[in-house]
Amino acid sequence: GQTSGVKKLVIPVNVTVWGITLPTLHDSKIGTIWSGSWSPEYFRPYSGNATVVPAYYDMMTSHRMPPDSLYNGVPRPMADYSYMGSVANWFNILNVNGVSDDDTAPDSWMPPAQTGRVRQDCPNATDAYVAHIITVLRPIYAQLQQQGIAQYAYVYGFDENPPECEPEVRKIFGAVKSAFPALRTVATLNWPKMPTDLPVDVWTLSYDQYDPAQASAWIAAGKQQFWYHCIEPSALGSLNTFIERPLLEGRLLFWLAAATRAPTGWLYYATDLWNPAPGQPRRPLNRLSPTEPFVDFDPANYIGTPRYDDIFANGDGQF
Repeated sequence: GQTSGVKKLVIPVNVTVWGITLPTLHDSKIGTIWSGSWSPEYFRPYSGNATVVPAYYDMMTSHRMPPDSLYNGVPRPMADYSYMGSVANWFNILNVNGVSDDDTAPDSWMPPAQTGRVRQDCPNATDAYVAHIITVLRPIYAQLQQQGIAQYAYVYGFDENPPECEPEVRKIFGAVKSAFPALRTVATLNWPKMPTDLPVDVWTLSYDQYDPAQASAWIAAGKQQFWYHCIEPSALGSLNTFIERPLLEGRLLFWLAAATRAPTGWLYYATDLWNPAPGQPRRPLNRLSPTEPFVDFDPANYIGTPRYDDIFANGDGQF
């Protein structure tokens, strides 16, 4: 018929809704790895608060975002590992690059002559340092085994290191696998070709670097491939979760992963990364209204040079 001179077109639409219940992160077959900062220095003034911290962790977990941490060179409290093992199927024990007994200096335990890298662009892999990694891991892994949650743990390292660092990967992760055969090793390596005998269980790479042949060979070797996105890819033609991007892009990332059927997990960078604008130190963040999603801080994450136009406004950057 006609409606004000415009032809009316009726299209019938049938919608079927399935009663699907998502598995918990602990029971999910999909892996998730998270970049978060939970050290006292970063998490102040809440760190150590026996009331706030557990509630915050529970809130994150209920939104399928457990308080995992990729870059912790200092072991976390055992209570944190126990919590993660009860709510998630993946959690990081340690970043093997920059392991320390305390958070004052990554290599504070070593004599000055041993703190230098073997090669300029690759992490330290001296014999003494590799032995120290195993020494730090051993009591933690033993306690995780006693609690029955060691199968959910992994160690991380070699974050976006170049292919020239393959000897360091083999030496450090080879030592880890020799000492703890069942402990999963994860590395983020955007290499054009991955040797399948590398002592890495999970090869994480930027989703735009996906190569079907390389992925197939890796998976055929009994290993897993995870994807990730972070500050890059940032081109407008690439999917990302920057806060100024359409929300649909976040959904399309996972449809892309599902379409290839290659990745079995995703690495998220980062859940609580937020550097305030210059001259504005971190402080407790307050909502302007209890009923509206407005806050009294600039949501952009300022990185690099201290200029207001140098920002990283990633949706994953602050929860």
